This record gives sequence, C-alpha cells and structure tokens, in this order.
Amino acid sequence: MRKLVFCIALILCLVLIVPVAWSCSETEEENTFVKLLTLLPETARKGRVIILIDYESFRKANGIFLYDEDNQRLTNEEFRDTIMNLSMDGNLFGEHILLYGSYWTGLKDDILSSPIQDSNIGYSITDVNAEINNIYSVSLSSSGIGSLGSNLDALVAAVGNFDTLSTEQALNNRDKWPLWAIDNFKSEECEKITIYSWGDSLEFHLANRRNPPHLDEIGRAVPLAVSNGQLFIGSSTEDIKSAIDSSMDKAPSLADLPEYLLIAQGMHYLNTIEIIIVDELLIRDILASAESYYGTKLENFTTIGMGHGKDDNGEYMALVIVFENQEYAEESVPLLEQRIEAYNKLYKMNFRYEEHLIYDTEISIDDKVLQAKLYTDDELLWRRWFFNELPIMYQE
Repeated sequence: MRKLVFCIALILCLVLIVPVAWSCSETEEENTFVKLLTLLPETARKGRVIILIDYESFRKANGIFLYDEDNQRLTNEEFRDTIMNLSMDGNLFGEHILLYGSYWTGLKDDILSSPIQDSNIGYSITDVNAEINNIYSVSLSSSGIGSLGSNLDALVAAVGNFDTLSTEQALNNRDKWPLWAIDNFKSEECEKITIYSWGDSLEFHLANRRNPPHLDEIGRAVPLAVSNGQLFIGSSTEDIKSAIDSSMDKAPSLADLPEYLLIAQGMHYLNTIEIIIVDELLIRDILASAESYYGTKLENFTTIGMGHGKDDNGEYMALVIVFENQEYAEESVPLLEQRIEAYNKLYKMNFRYEEHLIYDTEISIDDKVLQAKLYTDDELLWRRWFFNELPIMYQE
C-alpha cells in the first residue's frame, strides 16, 4: 500500500513542475476559458476547485455535429446515442469530461430522465457550448490523499445557444409542475436579466425530484437565469446576481485574478478541452497535516491547472503552473524531469501497465509560467494525479 501511495505521490510532484510557454499573441476573445472566467465572481474560488469545460472543442475533436443531414437539431437522445456509440467503439476522446459537467447543463448520465429539456426550461444539452463551475472542493481522505467532494451551494455558468424567450415560454407551461412549485414560483430582474426561482433552494423535495421545473437531482428547486447566450445557476438568487454582475464587469470576476488568467491562457495554448484550477492557498490549508513521504517539495507557486489534450503526437496530461517568479519556475524543470523518470520506473516495476507510463514530454517556460504536455496512453492519468497525488507537491 505504501508503494502505491508513493507511486501516486511521485506523479503529482512531477505535475507541479511543468513549464509554460504561453502565447501572448492570442486575444481573450479567442479563448473560451478566459470568457468563462468572466462569468463567476472572484469569490467563487474560495475553498473551491474551479472547473472549466469546452464542450464545443470536445464535439469538434470527436467529429460530433449537432445537426442531422436534414439540418435538424439533434434531440437529447440522438446526441447521447452519438456519444455512446463513439465510446463503445473506443473512439471517444475526453469522455471523462461528461462526469465533470454539472447536472444543470445536462451532461450527467441521468440527463434523459431529468427535466433539463427544451419543453421544461427552454434549453437542452445540445445548447451548451462551454461551462464553468465550483461544484467541487478538495478534501483529505482517510489515507491522507487529496480527493474531491461535491458541494450543494455551487455556482454554475455556461455559454451556448441559450435564448431568453425560449426559457420564458417554457416556464409558462406549468402543467407538470407540483403544486408547491407553482405556488412559490417568482421572477425578478437583475441588470435586465430575469432570475427564476421556486422558493427555498435548499429545501429537498425528494418525491418530486424528477418533475419540472427542478434543476437538481436531489429535489431542490435551484434558481436560474438565462440571457441570450448565457446561463447562470446558483444556490440562491443572490449568488446568481453576483455572477451576473461579474459577467457585466460590475464586480471582480475570476478573470481579474492574474494567476487564473495565466492558467486559462496557458491551457488554451496547450489546446485542452477542460481545466481544473486549484488555488495554492486552498491546497496548503487542506493538506497541512498530510503525512510526508517524498523528497523535495514544490514551492513558491500560486496556482496550478491540470487538463487533458490531444495533438498529432497523441493524448497528454496538460499542466500549467504559475510561480512567484521566473527563477522558481526554471528551478522546477529538472525536478519535473527527474520525477517523470522515477514515476515511470516505479510504475513499471510495481504494476507493469505500459499504458499508464509517460512516454514523452514537451516542456516550455515563459516568465513565471510553466507549461507542459506529458504524453501518455492513459486518458485518465491527469485525473488520478489530481484526486490521489496532490499531497506529493507539498511533502518535505
């Protein structure tokens, strides 16, 4: 067991050292991740993991189209069938992002039986092009290894083909709503955007959880707002108002945090389809009591981003780390290379699964930002590093 923990730990220590050559020439308008960061208030990061997913790039990478040969938009069922067929054939790149998507954008496994459909709330899963959420936070498991836990008071925002009028018309059809939802339904304006709610969003209605207008798998009537092209979900109307203010530059957003902006720019440069962004302060607070097993720890960084990408050379774990200065970033490069070598040696010796090895790397650096592609045949390696190997970065 200790060898397994060590192996896992080695990986993430590698992680935290990846150099970044970020392209300054790209504009924010071209970067979906930067656009998503503007949709949540900067306070959304506190105690949370930020997850950004580019579904449009996911569809493009897999050759998935939203319209059939007759130029008719796919139904939810047809869209899911397309994904399932690709998955069964082993041809679906980035399938795991569907697990990180929020229930409210319609990309969870049980979406076909939920009320997230055009007829109920005016949009469906095929309308979602990208989303950002803070549903998860880092925690310590009993073994002392970092893991993710979900939070009820999550904020979610998305961009896509969302139409204000379609949502308004759908919510006027209340034939299938439970009586309590009809009685508590109300709408209010914030910056000319309508927020819809159904009473206490933290109250569970388990008996009605599959009925419209619920947007929650555990029976909570979570409020929502749709503006043309944007969707906002929160555990309260006040949370949604804060996200709307951020999106309109009336309050600080995550995009106003320099380190988060650098992560988004670096991940865009690495051509990833999703990002997990973790604040260094959050990690250190939670893992302060983690037992120490491994050598030199990574220091002097402010933020880390991990993701998944693919290019002509194969699939890779994408890593972007923002350090306090260029000197610290440069010092971490040889440590990363050493840990990749140690990880491969250890994993081959203990497990003999070649597909889990890192067989090639591309490491670059620009100023204080490190960026790397770690090529592997294991599509989920980056996830395991995040879930199980986070402590490695901090061990003495």
